[in-house]
Formats: sequence, C-alpha cells, structure tokens
Amino acid sequence: MVTKKSRQEIGQEKLDSYVEASFVIARAALAGTAVFCVVAALRCGTADVLKNALGATINAIAFLHYCNIDALKTSQDEDSLFNIKINGIRLADWSATLPLLVLEVHLFMDSSLEEASHGSGMSAAMVICGACGEYFKIFNPCIAVIFFLVAFACLGYVWYNFTRFLFLSPAESAIVFTFAAPWLLYGIIFVWPRNKWALLEGFNVFGMNNNIKHVLYNILDVHSKAVFALTLAIRTLN
Repeated sequence: MVTKKSRQEIGQEKLDSYVEASFVIARAALAGTAVFCVVAALRCGTADVLKNALGATINAIAFLHYCNIDALKTSQDEDSLFNIKINGIRLADWSATLPLLVLEVHLFMDSSLEEASHGSGMSAAMVICGACGEYFKIFNPCIAVIFFLVAFACLGYVWYNFTRFLFLSPAESAIVFTFAAPWLLYGIIFVWPRNKWALLEGFNVFGMNNNIKHVLYNILDVHSKAVFALTLAIRTLN
C-alpha cells in the first residue's frame, strides 16, 4: 500500500538532497583546486612555489577527509553515531589544514617565521579546545563552555596577528580578512544548539540540525580553502 508522504517527510528529503549536493560540490572544488595549485606551483616564480604548494596540500588533505565522510554513507550506523563520526573527521581535517592555512596567509603577506609559527600554533590550539569542548558538552557543560571560550580567544589572537597587515598593504589585507573573517562562523555553528532554545522568556531561538550544519560547514570549507587558494594561485601567475 502506497502512503502519501507528509510535508515534513518531503521537506526532509529535499534537505537531504541539498546536503548530498553540498558534499559533492565541496569534494569537486577541493580536488580541482589542489590540481590547479600544483600546476601553478610548476609555472610560477621560485618565490611563490611554497605558497601554491601549501594551497595544494591544504585542499588535498581536505579532499581526502571529505572522501572519508562519503565512505561513511555505506555504514549502518544510527544518525547520532553517524554525525559524531563526521564531526570527528572534520576535527581531524581542521587540526591539519587550519594551521597550514594560517601559515599560507602569513606567507602571502611575507610575515616573519615567528609570527607565522605563533599564528599556526594558536589555530591548532583553537581546534583542540573546540574538540575538548564538544567532548565535555555531554558530561560537564561548564567545562565545555570554558574550552569553547578559550577556542574563541585563540581565534581572536589569530585575528589580532593579522591586524598588522592592515598597515602594510590595504588591497592584500582586504583579501586576507575577506577569507579570515568567516572563520568565526565555524565556531558559532559548532556550538549552536541543535534544538530550539529559549534565549529570553517568550523569545525562542531556532535550532540548527546536523544537516544544516553540514551544508554550512561545506560552504565555509570551500570558501576558506578552495577559493582562497585559487585567489592566491591566480595572483602568483599574473
């Protein structure tokens, strides 16, 4: 007997299709960017080889992690365990790519090795604190809040480290902050509750389920890794 689908079921199917499309687009963008950066590294001047090599490495690592996420679709895990595994893969991806991305930004702006190492180190600490916050969120919310606050403080330091670029080259600093500013959204999405919650009496804030989070993460990954690397690669070739 064929049953008529409810609006909620139809809406969920559409959302699922959007999620799947966002993963496919993200994988294609990351793989294509990695190849483009390799070509750019072979054709650009000696001074820009490392910049393009970093761009290729970042996007290749992210692409491999997205392939691991795609492989999870064949598992028989429940939705909760499935999303926990995806979040674990994302954290592994970010712990490897974010310090490299910060290093790429510093190379783009010709920073000193000390500044680049400080920025990369703090970005790695930010991911680790975010992972600890996610873990303790289940067992001890108070400790989780502390870890999340430290993670946002680390991001603040990374941004502060970028502020000196504002006084060096306004055009290039605009490129940096166009890609670095949305990094804050990663943290906001990460800590945002999945269910509707009351901010004040009589004022509820919408929840953000895992599917919506996946789509937003995929958009941010393409923006911060693929589009940024392509922008730098094209500049080195011109």
